[in-house]
Amino acid sequence: MDQTNVYLILGKLLFLINIIISYPLIVFAIFQILESLLFQKMKYSMCRTGLKNLSRTVVVLTGLLIAFFFYYNLHKILGLAGVVLGSFIVLITPSLIHRKLNADTAFKKGIDIAIIIYAVIMAVWLSTLIIYRWDKV
Repeated sequence: MDQTNVYLILGKLLFLINIIISYPLIVFAIFQILESLLFQKMKYSMCRTGLKNLSRTVVVLTGLLIAFFFYYNLHKILGLAGVVLGSFIVLITPSLIHRKLNADTAFKKGIDIAIIIYAVIMAVWLSTLIIYRWDKV
């Protein structure tokens, strides 16, 4: 694509804003999980605070290193993560919740199961396609 295209530049700018806004939200969840596992039994102290800050630094640096080393393939990694995580978040999770809370007939349960099966098949198929075409794109 033409790198001087206004729409391409606008799309990149909006994507950058999206990353800047969403990255702290994503790593916050990672910090909560990681710190609850690592520091659950530690008493509050300067050592615990220092270790928490170190773990946060390691998580952020890991993200930066992944982005640096996979700079030219980052769109492929984001596409693969989007297929796998997106299908889970958009299709599988609501179907599981609906099946547990509201599916009172066999038909509703069958529809939920069909959506889950469809989402898994599409996630596997599209992930395989992305990996198969990794070097061709």
